[in-house]
Amino acid sequence: MFISASARVPSASRLDFSKAYFLTAGIAGTPPDQGTLGSAVWAHRLVDSDTARRIMTLRTNSQGIYCTTQMEDNATATALKAHGYLNRYLSLRTVSNFDQPHPGQSVLDHLDHSTAGFPLALDNAYTVARTATDYLLKNPPRQ
Repeated sequence: MFISASARVPSASRLDFSKAYFLTAGIAGTPPDQGTLGSAVWAHRLVDSDTARRIMTLRTNSQGIYCTTQMEDNATATALKAHGYLNRYLSLRTVSNFDQPHPGQSVLDHLDHSTAGFPLALDNAYTVARTATDYLLKNPPRQ
């Protein structure tokens, strides 16, 4: 349903999106050695984690670092690209959990472990997205 809505809204002829920005603010997991709970990350490219690791290795001479997971942003970006709005898309991720066990932690312990990361990530997503939105409203880009 989300993909369908993402694809259809930008094509609605009675709506003018020529000056609109599209922002998704979601929560994500991060590798335990790369992030902390509550971290905020703006996505530059949207890919799955295995692809992200390969791209980072190839494109950065093994110097780049994969930071967060995401899922629905790919559908949103695809729909916006199809309608010429991809250059107005902001993807924000804040970290709510770890995407894998800590070194020495079993998978079962990792899956059973609950953290305070979820409310922290939501608060940070709101704070960062609100700041970005306020900035864009006060400083609209020149056309």
